[in-house]
Amino acid sequence: MKKITQLSIVILLLIFAFLPFKTVTAEASLSPTVVYDVPISSLHPTQAGIGKIQISYKLTEYLANDAALTASFFEDFNEDNGYIKGNYLTADTQTPKQDKNLLKTVNMREELGALVNPALGSLSVQVVIGPHKEYYAIDGHHGSNTNQLIKEMTGLGYDKINVAVIADYSDLDEKTFWQTMLAQKYMYPKAYNVATHQYETISGLKLPKQMNNQLFVNDPFRGLNYFWRSTAINKDTISVPFAEFYWGEFMSRTHEFDDLNFQTPDDYQTAFERGNAIFEKLIAGDAKYTHLFSEVVTQQYGITANQIGLQDSYSAAKLAKQQDKLDTAKAYMFSHPNLTTSNQAVFDGNTPVEPPTSEDYLLMIIRAPLTTKQVQQIVLIALLLVNQIHLEVIQILLILQQVQLIVLITLLLLVNQIHLEVIQILLILQQVQLIVLIALLLLMNQIHL
Repeated sequence: MKKITQLSIVILLLIFAFLPFKTVTAEASLSPTVVYDVPISSLHPTQAGIGKIQISYKLTEYLANDAALTASFFEDFNEDNGYIKGNYLTADTQTPKQDKNLLKTVNMREELGALVNPALGSLSVQVVIGPHKEYYAIDGHHGSNTNQLIKEMTGLGYDKINVAVIADYSDLDEKTFWQTMLAQKYMYPKAYNVATHQYETISGLKLPKQMNNQLFVNDPFRGLNYFWRSTAINKDTISVPFAEFYWGEFMSRTHEFDDLNFQTPDDYQTAFERGNAIFEKLIAGDAKYTHLFSEVVTQQYGITANQIGLQDSYSAAKLAKQQDKLDTAKAYMFSHPNLTTSNQAVFDGNTPVEPPTSEDYLLMIIRAPLTTKQVQQIVLIALLLVNQIHLEVIQILLILQQVQLIVLITLLLLVNQIHLEVIQILLILQQVQLIVLIALLLLMNQIHL
């Protein structure tokens, strides 16, 4: 009987070691698929708020007297579409090329039929395929809305963009889809209500149905975050989606903005100055703000200040330039009434996205694509439940990034044929074939610790 059991385990080990072990990842193996010429109007938002003060400034950069597109528009539009620094592939031969002049003068996709060079390009708009095969944008809301506004206001610009598909949840029903999006942090389930001075949780069903300025809540903190860059925030170090909203939640919870309704340029100016003062103290390690940030952001979302761009030092020298930008934005915004509106209907009769129950999590595991990390967690939780693994071992296994190795070590642990010391050695080696060889020798009693 013992020989049969050992033989069965040997067969399992060989299967896992030498046959391909494929895990479907939400990030499509970190190789997003580019889809070209997607109508902006067909994109579904995954957030309810946008910063219209930021969009106002961008419109001043992109439009010359509201009558002509600028070089800044073409440069940002092309780079958002994946043609970073003018790099692209030809449509016919896919030959790598670069043209910095065209980058700033034409729509490179429309003019050249340009393809994105995967080695040199990345796209601003990342999407998830949802129910009915529709695209849900998890980033690029401000750029998309700005492009739509330019088209509506002037007839100029373009209403189609390139997008990167990073996950396909089209097989999920709507409830499970939104729960999965929430679990993956692919949606931001709150919006700032200027009437209550709080970020309120909203339902995925209350999100705008398309990219349209009038359908979004105007979030002043999201907009001001653009002007706090360089002095306090480094956008290039942001590593998580929706970073600006987390800063908004933090700022609103200070309650130092509760007297502002953001209906005048003066309110934006006051908020800008107060925000800079708070950032300066936070960066300096002020105990009050450090504790508040931990409570509001880190404990709630598991996100650190560095992950959402907080600089190591406050750069007062950059303040004057950011002030000039804000002055320009305020003047434009309050001379264009369509930019001061806020869709407060988002907050009416809200039913927030329900946190997944145990049954929901089981369905998500069965039906939704699993990331490598999720597979690791499932394996480790199962082992904990049957008392076959210890915390020290879990800490080591979490360092490993290959599911295949974790499965092999798991099998050995289950039959009490491996110990912590051996795992530490395997962690250093990280060679599947060596692990199999050691496993076979252990099972056949041909090797000892």
